[in-house]
Amino acid sequence: MALNMVYFPIRSVTVLTMKSAPKFLARLITSDATKLVPGQVVRTALLNATGGLLGIVLLTRENPETYKLYLTEENADALEAWIRQVSRAFDAQVISEKVPMMPYLGDFAGQAPSRGHFEKKTHVTLINRGWISYAVGPEDALKSLIKQLTDAGVEQGPIETIEALRVMAREPAPDLEYDETTSPLEAGLEDALDFSDPDRIFIGRALTQARFEAKDYERLNLVAFNVPFDPATLTEMPLVVVGELGYQPTSLVRIPEMNLTAALVRLPSSVQIGASLEALVKTEPPTNAKSVLVVSPQA
Repeated sequence: MALNMVYFPIRSVTVLTMKSAPKFLARLITSDATKLVPGQVVRTALLNATGGLLGIVLLTRENPETYKLYLTEENADALEAWIRQVSRAFDAQVISEKVPMMPYLGDFAGQAPSRGHFEKKTHVTLINRGWISYAVGPEDALKSLIKQLTDAGVEQGPIETIEALRVMAREPAPDLEYDETTSPLEAGLEDALDFSDPDRIFIGRALTQARFEAKDYERLNLVAFNVPFDPATLTEMPLVVVGELGYQPTSLVRIPEMNLTAALVRLPSSVQIGASLEALVKTEPPTNAKSVLVVSPQA
């Protein structure tokens, strides 16, 4: 068992299974499910009719006819209700189950799936998202796995680490980086949008594609402050200055291991990676943080 690992507490995830429902999936999600090969996993988005972001889910292709959606966020119940509402228009059968899931980092003796893929082991399914991985399966199997890990010297990581990883990966979270009024473009989900098939009219496509082609939307960015500080010392939320306007971060984390304070903030599309921007930061005691660098996601 590899020691270059850390695992996190087990929690529940909703898994929806669909068979022989190509028209339903083509309507439901922003990604083109037909482009996935068995064993592949991608993040995709669910939109409302006006192109607002309802949620982000993981899509896997089990075999040529079977797909699964993993609802990993706290808004899983609301997303499942929306999915079932759409499924009724297509008479699509959706099988739902609540399954234990253990987030982790690292690999199992070099046998972990490659990034963007999943593998079914004897009792669990391993999913590699890049910035985080999941072991999904029966609780007894996961507890047995945890015992093997702890016996090998692997430790449980604090849940705060996942939040830091999420920010560094520029992964948007509900009620922070997006709600139902947010375009997936504003949430940094360009990779989850597939407009290549003109006949695949997913919910919210028209307005989303128009925004995409206009190129005038704000976009979620990862920024690093020039001087690290503890967010707990803030007396008010910082502002990142672009021109005459200030933009407030939606997530802010301190990463002691990297001597870094990073944030997610929505900025004009004209802002490029590598840009240095003025920042207004007020803490007690005062900090010397006065600017941010727009950096690439560490996904």
